[in-house]
Amino acid sequence: MLPVAPQSPGRMALATLFLVAGLAHAERSPGVQFTSQVAATGVAVEARTVIDAPAEQVAQLAGDPAAFGELFPAEEVRVVGTKGDARRVAIAMRHPWPTGLVRWVETVSLRRDPDGRSLLVERDLESGSYYDRMRATWRVTPLAPSPEAGARCEVVYRVAITLAGWAPAWILRRGVISGMKFTVERLRAMSLQRLPRDAAPRRPSSTGN
Repeated sequence: MLPVAPQSPGRMALATLFLVAGLAHAERSPGVQFTSQVAATGVAVEARTVIDAPAEQVAQLAGDPAAFGELFPAEEVRVVGTKGDARRVAIAMRHPWPTGLVRWVETVSLRRDPDGRSLLVERDLESGSYYDRMRATWRVTPLAPSPEAGARCEVVYRVAITLAGWAPAWILRRGVISGMKFTVERLRAMSLQRLPRDAAPRRPSSTGN
């Protein structure tokens, strides 16, 4: 287990407040629909969007630890072992003052859903003192291609978090939504950057030709 500095409830609440200050607009992000889910403890949020890229490519990015540094962003990402079909990944991410650098270990797996169409990425907390519980999933489902965008997929991103200390649920929820918005938009941008030039979404010409 990686060493983690203990966080007091007051510091956690203050850090979360700094994280969400001025970011309430994230809940109205164009192109991404957020929904709060029922959670016994902590908060759970779902985000839905459509990305103009092949489902396999999007899912591979979402489940590739090598992409986490850009996707979250994380300062340190290391694969430290395996657990069944999943990889054990040590992550360090800098949170707003006064929390600072937070470290944890999670398992990451990528598999095809039993429906035979969707790809499922699952991330589950294994150890760490900042979170009491953390689970994140990506469900990526191919959609019918469009003439303008080509290959498309629906992306459903779910995050459930309970902190080890106390923070108001509404503040934590807004912080989670803000982080999810950033991550979804980074996944969109990274997916489009990796498309072959002839497969990139076509935009109408300004000259009308």
